[in-house]
Amino acid sequence: MLGRTLGFASAELIHGRAELAGELAARLAAVTPEAVQHAARGLVPDTAAVLELRTAEKGTTR
Repeated sequence: MLGRTLGFASAELIHGRAELAGELAARLAAVTPEAVQHAARGLVPDTAAVLELRTAEKGTTR
């Protein structure tokens, strides 16, 4: 419960919209490979970062 509350609080503080915390999964799922490729073309190799999203294993919580 606390993790979910912190997510809503962070979204409100950073973006002024707490509901974004509930929309994040759908927004990430809507990103197409083409959109990622397009965004990657604008990256400078020396400043690139990697974001790895993992699904929780069954029976675990985060």
